Amino acid sequence: MGPQLPARDVTVVADWRNLDTAATGFGEPGSYLAGQRLPPAITLLPTGPARVQLTLRTDKPNIPASLDVFAS
Repeated sequence: MGPQLPARDVTVVADWRNLDTAATGFGEPGSYLAGQRLPPAITLLPTGPARVQLTLRTDKPNIPASLDVFAS
């Protein structure tokens, strides 16, 4: 096995863009301690009803995940 990296705390950020109105914003579902196992979090984002592009990232080096959803 390779070297183990030290555990670090992380903050999750959800960036959003309303594809119909071009409105943007973000939400922070929470900060998590390294090694914690937590249930899924629910975060309400004020996107308005429309097609929305959602990007999830952290405040640490990462590869963000993006998806398009329909918000109502």
